[in-house]
Formats: sequence, structure tokens, C-alpha cells
Amino acid sequence: PRTSVERRWQRRYAAVVTTSDLTVISLYVAVGVGLGSGLGQRAIFVARLGSGITAWLLLVVGLGLCRAWEPRILGTGTAEARRVTKAFAGAAIITGLAGLAFDVVSVKPWVFVIMPAAWAFCIAARYGLRRLLHRERRRGRCQLAVLAVGSAEGITDLIHRTRRDPFFGW
Repeated sequence: PRTSVERRWQRRYAAVVTTSDLTVISLYVAVGVGLGSGLGQRAIFVARLGSGITAWLLLVVGLGLCRAWEPRILGTGTAEARRVTKAFAGAAIITGLAGLAFDVVSVKPWVFVIMPAAWAFCIAARYGLRRLLHRERRRGRCQLAVLAVGSAEGITDLIHRTRRDPFFGW
């Protein structure tokens, strides 16, 4: 069983990643809505606001459904990036299709500019957080307990590789 210290750092790290994602998404939605506010037409602003709220909801729900905040994959790199990309791509596709279905032109900037920019910034923020996690792991913190089963040679090799590459967190 995992120790409470192990669970604590994982929960903290998951909370930081989740907060980072929500902050980035909210910031980009605010910018996207703000871009339409200076046009002077209330209908355009309302359409932009509706698109923004829809995009925010789709992104947050998509990240949850794709399990992009699952503590077990946070800090792993490719699996984490794949889940985030899947959530953003799904949200952009649904937003674009909804815009086509309801003839809402204001979704174009969301699908082609705002959501891809938010995706890139979320990936960059997660990369930065992962680098901090790897630094902690090099210091012997934020580690996961591992049960190794196999031959003595195989386990010895695993121990050498684990010590050589501490960013795996074992």
C-alpha cells in the first residue's frame, strides 16, 4: 500500500496541475470574450460570450473525461500530453461542429486561434511543472514505491536504471 506521504505529494501535484490548467483556460476564454467586446454590437459580444462559456465547459469536461488530471499519469510526459491533446482536440471539434450546425460564425477564432493557443500554453505549463517534479525526484523526493519481481539480474538492472534516471520517480 502507498504511504500517506506518497499520496500527499501526488494530491498536491495534481491540485497544482489542475489549477494551472483551469487558470490557463479561464485566461484564454477571458481574452477571447474580450476580443469581441470592442466591436460595439451587443449581439456579437453575446455570441462571443456564449462561445467562450461553451468552450470553457467543453475543455474542462473534456480534460476530466480524458482523465488528464489523474495523479498516476501526471508527470509522465507522453501519456499526459496525449490526454490533454485529446481533450482539447475533442473540445475544438465539438465547438466547430456546433458552430456549423447553428451557423455561429463567432466560433472560428475559438477553434483556430484561442483553443490551440490555450492547448499550447497548458502543455508548456505542464512541462514546466514536470521539470520541477523531476528536480524534486533528483533530490530523492516525490518518489513512488515499486515492487520488483523477477530474477536477481533483472532486479539489479532495474535498480541501476532507476538510480541513473531518477526522473521516473521510483
